[in-house]
Amino acid sequence: MELNERPSCYSVYVLVVLVLVFLFNQLDRYILVTTNASMAQELKYGDRVCIPSNATAIQAILDTQGENITPDAYCANTPALCDPQEGHAILCGWKYLGTGIEYQMLAGPVFILFFTFAGVPLGITAEITRMNRTLFLSVILMLWSLMTVLTGLAQAYWHIAICRILLGLFEAGCTPFAVSILSEYFTKDYRGVALGIYNLGIYAGYGFSFLANIIDRTSGWRTVYYIAGSPGIAIALLLYLTVKEPQRNKLFDYVDVDKTGLEKNSIDNHEGTGERKTATWKFLTAMKFFVNPVLMCLCIGGAIRQGGGYTWAYNIKNYFDHYFPSVKTEDFMTWIPTVFGAGGAVVGGMISDRLASKSGITSRLKVLVLSQVVAAPFAVLTLYVDPPFAFIMQIPAFFIGDMWIGVCLAVVIDLTPPQLRTSAVAIYMFIITAIGGNLLLLLPSLSTAMNDMRGALVVLYPTLFGASAVAFLVTIFVFWNIQRKKMKVVQERTPLILNIEEDTTVSNESLHNLVDTSEEKYLSLEAYGY
Repeated sequence: MELNERPSCYSVYVLVVLVLVFLFNQLDRYILVTTNASMAQELKYGDRVCIPSNATAIQAILDTQGENITPDAYCANTPALCDPQEGHAILCGWKYLGTGIEYQMLAGPVFILFFTFAGVPLGITAEITRMNRTLFLSVILMLWSLMTVLTGLAQAYWHIAICRILLGLFEAGCTPFAVSILSEYFTKDYRGVALGIYNLGIYAGYGFSFLANIIDRTSGWRTVYYIAGSPGIAIALLLYLTVKEPQRNKLFDYVDVDKTGLEKNSIDNHEGTGERKTATWKFLTAMKFFVNPVLMCLCIGGAIRQGGGYTWAYNIKNYFDHYFPSVKTEDFMTWIPTVFGAGGAVVGGMISDRLASKSGITSRLKVLVLSQVVAAPFAVLTLYVDPPFAFIMQIPAFFIGDMWIGVCLAVVIDLTPPQLRTSAVAIYMFIITAIGGNLLLLLPSLSTAMNDMRGALVVLYPTLFGASAVAFLVTIFVFWNIQRKKMKVVQERTPLILNIEEDTTVSNESLHNLVDTSEEKYLSLEAYGY
């Protein structure tokens, strides 16, 4: 059982460094949002419209012909003018909007599939090889920073795609390793807050990505990638040189192999000669926890909520550029996610920690439900009021709606043994990101079917907030049902356990076998407060 110790100053320092690492993890992936239009125009990909390149000449032609239409309508109605034959005057040209399936592919599958599939094996590898997690995190930070810089050298769409693939591969290990390190430095009573603070990196990185609009307009999109990627090398050195690899919790560290060849848990592993667990055992054991109905429902809710957040995060600039082209999104989105999204993550962690100390995991799940129910209406209003009120609606949508991230991670950690947490977090991230991170692919076809980007975003943004609340509510009922059954088991065993404790002839091993300290019972009893 973990001691409820206050975090040391050094633990707080480790948290600050990991927040900085996570900030650049998010910044390097999200600068695509703000630079995509410029990249699409130069590299020519995605949706496009035919616009005047010589409006004066076009107006003269229209005046001569006596046609009462604007140069914009003339080019839009005659897209062949954007591909003039040799020797003809260039009157119109293509404007690439940075929207369409090509962009959604870069934001979704090209990055997400490799990001998710790399996360699980990286997490398991860290546990079975006992590698230095801070060293590994430093190396992958350097590598994904390099991919960011190389994106600035892209000369074709497929160059960007390759850089995004490698970016996803290297960024995949960040959260599993960082959360594993934090779980060793912070006890259960402070873990929700620590994870909420760690998730400041999401909002700061995302908010700072909108500053790229300013750099893009003044120095070009390539400079944005050079500036965003370069600091990662210095931060990687800071991480490696100043953050110590924490001592791992010894619980469930080794297994004994009995005469039947079956693996058997050894609690007294510091005395035993156990064999180190295999990769297969680690993976299958971690996966076993996600067969549990509570974690299954939690993952479904997390995947739905992730889908809503991803769709809006990658398309917010496209939305405002389409409906309100004169608005500069960086005037608002630089600080709203950074202040209010981050504040919501921390406050959500604090609330869930305070409630969890009194009423257990159920209180964390209630925070998940209420946060999404309250945030959804503000997300709807964002899409139906004009700026600046649309951005004002984003304040409660971020502050309340984004309480879920750290709380979900805290639930996953609470329900898994210490030596499986890296794998468990990696599997959880894999599930919610593989599903939720690709829902944005529905946006182009849904926008076409509805002939309205706004309507499509209503379906894929606030509606998914509400759907996740329903999934989290189901999680509560499933948890209550399992808890009721386990309480019955405890009540039936308590008299027998007390009788055995009074009998000094009974060995400790027999008592351990009775109460069953395996990972399955850890999930069933320890996580429920027994």
